[in-house]
Amino acid sequence: MNAYAFALTLPEDMPSFLALLGELLCLKLHETEVQLGRIQPLDVRDLLRRLAQARPILLRRSATPCLFIYLSRNDSQSCARCAKAHLHMFTGNNPGEAPVKICCANPLGCRCVVIPIIGQWPVAERLRARLSTERGFLQLSQQDLHALIHQGGDMCEQDQLARRLLRAMLGNETDPHDARETYLQAIADTSNTSNVLLQGAAYIRLADLLEQSGDFTEALNVTRSFLRAFAEKDWQRVLDKPQYDRMRALRTRLLRRFLIPPSASASC
Repeated sequence: MNAYAFALTLPEDMPSFLALLGELLCLKLHETEVQLGRIQPLDVRDLLRRLAQARPILLRRSATPCLFIYLSRNDSQSCARCAKAHLHMFTGNNPGEAPVKICCANPLGCRCVVIPIIGQWPVAERLRARLSTERGFLQLSQQDLHALIHQGGDMCEQDQLARRLLRAMLGNETDPHDARETYLQAIADTSNTSNVLLQGAAYIRLADLLEQSGDFTEALNVTRSFLRAFAEKDWQRVLDKPQYDRMRALRTRLLRRFLIPPSASASC
């Protein structure tokens, strides 16, 4: 082991302590500025109001990290990196941590998706416990996935939607109609802002499914809707650039199909 390698573990309440220290330093700085005559004294009522607003942040303990499941497409269009990462499970504190796990090398963009799970039912908790003993990720087996999808428990609406998406994505070749309806349901579900990662995944898979089934008009509409919903300022939060590039490339390919039909190009 390298002599300079070490692990640093911070107490769970450290963020709260640092936030409190920051408040105290700000108050001390304010006192100094008042003594120098540079600013006016802060009204006590305003100070109490600000401290009351900060109190939930100072007292909040770290939430249990979400579980994320990486899904690739097992075909010739998937790069080796994406295929290797298929069914990797990892943890994160917010949806914005998911894109960093995508390392696609396909110049045409990435079709991989990441499904977030809060994971408070028994099967998910067991997988979380196994993941805690691994380094970085847990490779799910088909048995793990089957249990996660089919074994019940008390779960929130977001996890119910995530499980329906997993079933659709893993079985869309056998039941494309059901998969299509599930994707549309996920896209329409805007009741919770944390569902945006699920919506992005549904857009990507629905566009792919429609193109494969020959429904090019609807596929084009989906890509346009996706690009409106996930503007450049948005995809940096929950989607990776290769995913965004994939949908733009698909839109361009579909537009060319309507402008230059395959039969016309073949006759030239």
